[in-house]
Order: sequence, then structure tokens, then C-alpha cells
Amino acid sequence: NDGIYSITPLGQAFLYDEMTRVNFNFVKDVCYKGAEKLSESFITGEPKGLKAMFGDAATIYPYLSKLPQDMKNSWFEFDHYYSDNCFDIVYKIITPVSQIFDIGANTGKFEKVCRKYNKDINLTLIDLPQNIEVIRNDPELAGCKFHAANILEEADNLPEISGAVVMSQFLDCFSPQQIKFILEKVAKAALDDTKIYILEPFIDRQKFEGAKLSLVHTSLYFTCMANGCSKMYSFSEMETIIKDAGLKVNAVYDALGAHDYTLLECVKNV
Repeated sequence: NDGIYSITPLGQAFLYDEMTRVNFNFVKDVCYKGAEKLSESFITGEPKGLKAMFGDAATIYPYLSKLPQDMKNSWFEFDHYYSDNCFDIVYKIITPVSQIFDIGANTGKFEKVCRKYNKDINLTLIDLPQNIEVIRNDPELAGCKFHAANILEEADNLPEISGAVVMSQFLDCFSPQQIKFILEKVAKAALDDTKIYILEPFIDRQKFEGAKLSLVHTSLYFTCMANGCSKMYSFSEMETIIKDAGLKVNAVYDALGAHDYTLLECVKNV
């Protein structure tokens, strides 16, 4: 206009909106190249986009520390952006509790929030050996316990669990059959009065239709890059799996954080 250029609302979103930046970088750096293998991934049930990078890799998770730097940064930014602003709320819901076991602890962000409120709380981080090796030397996690385990192995490789178990944005990384196996395994390792917490952005608990559609389409990342078999779940789907695993939903906390996360409090049927 009169030789003066002005930026559009879309351009402003790319410059100033953090969610737009995080989502765009995740698609660009993590998903885009692998998406050319999407059809093949649907047919085979394997993450063919990931396999193009890492040969026989079955899932992306053991390779997170080996990803190219831009890809790694974008993956972790996306992974943390949505769930991080729930952690203060989750901590206040599940405490007081004697100890917390975090399965799929990732980089220990939840533990750092717990420590903000209680420096002496007993925390155990459980994750794949490759990920535990990366985080065990984090000075902010000094005093925490670390337990390396592939939770999909048949062996009883979990510690005895009491107090509370937290699985934040973890179960959506697995197929329904795998989730049932994991929950059964956790229940077997847990004392009868242990509370099992599941934090997820369920597609049928979203306030806005756009958020629901975005979650549904995030499933394509799981198909071609993460594991080939999982997706973003609805609450109704997860509740059925929980019951099939011999657990029951004791309480539901909806609309947590800015992105409508749901926290399920589950207990053993005893």
C-alpha cells in the first residue's frame, strides 16, 4: 500500500506466536521428510519414515539422543510445549504422597517441578537405558533415583512401586495392546494402594474443534516416524483399555493447563 509493506496475520503468527513456531519446526524438522513414507507405514504398521534414517529402528525413542541437532531440538520443544504447563497443577493434585515414580520421564521436567515445591520428595525416573544415560548427570536431578528399563520387555524389570505412578504423554506412544500390557505390568509391580496417574490430551475432551482436529492429525507422526502403531487416543478408548488391564478410573481431572489435558487417577481392582 503506497509502497509500504505490512505483515499479514499469518506472518505475525510465525514471528510472535510460540505455538506456531513449535508446531512448524516439529513438522519441518521431524515429520516432513518421513511423510513421503506415510502410505507404506500404514500398509506395514511400521515407521518407515524413521527407518529411512535409522535402518531397522522399531521406534524413535531410543534414537532421540542421536537425532540431528535441529530435529532433536524441534522434537523436544514439541514434546514439552503442551504438557509442561500442566505439571504444577498435576503436582498439587497428586500430593501429598510418599514417593513418585515417573514412567517415561524423558528429560525430568516433571521432577524439576516437584522439587520446586518439595526438595526432599522421593522421585524415581524410569525410561529407556539410552535416555536414562543422558539425564542421570543433570545437576537439577541430583538425589533422584534412576531406573533403566524397556517397559515392553516380558521380564519383570520395574522396581517395587508405591505412592504414585505418573505417565505423562506416555501411553499415546503405544498401541492399545501395548498399553494394556504396560498397565498390567505397572499394576503387578505396584502395591495395592498405589495411585496410577495418566496425563493425556484426549481428543474427545478438547474444548475447541480445531484442537481436536490437530490432535487427530498428530497421529500421522506416530504412523510414519515414532512407532507405526500408536495414535492420540480418546478418553473412551483409554478407559476401555484401563478396565481391560484390571484397573479402574477413580477420578478424572479435565481441562488442565492451556491445552485441555486430562489427568486420570487409576487404582487397582482389589
